[in-house]
Amino acid sequence: MSGPAGRIGARVKRGDDPRLLTGRGRYVDDVTVPRMVHAAFVRSTHAHARLARVDLDRARRAPGVVGVLAGDAVARLCKPYRGVLLHYKGMKTGAMLPLAVERVRYVGEPIVAIAAESRAAADDAAALVGVEYEPLPAVLAPGAALAGAPRGSSVRDAGAGDPRWLQRRWRSGGDGSARPRF
Repeated sequence: MSGPAGRIGARVKRGDDPRLLTGRGRYVDDVTVPRMVHAAFVRSTHAHARLARVDLDRARRAPGVVGVLAGDAVARLCKPYRGVLLHYKGMKTGAMLPLAVERVRYVGEPIVAIAAESRAAADDAAALVGVEYEPLPAVLAPGAALAGAPRGSSVRDAGAGDPRWLQRRWRSGGDGSARPRF
């Protein structure tokens, strides 16, 4: 059998197998260059919260740390960016910065970036960052967001640009078809 269907479940010998299977593969983690540093991030543990305090002092003094960067410093270094989907006209994200400033908007949002001489030193310094949160209401379902979320639960600031990323309402044409209505 030829074509992709004939290959499903079949053994396929790859040219790089001997090198990889005998431990002679080279991966990005194996590459070192002069003055290279390793990065670790402190990430949010809350879906929506105000950053009451971010203590960087102990992390800055940790052995092997080259630099510690928080959201307020990033805000001075770069402008907010937007994600735009070219194939979906009108779809865009709210204005964002690489690190959270004043509040977090999702679990895992980066708050602090740490650069160190080794990955272990970066991870150790990240563990020394103290973050205190003031949790805010989180809207967890699209229906709740459309129905009117509790006051203060908006994850985007009104001043961050156009608050309407994309709005589309659908209605039935009576013949079973759905048509967009803007």
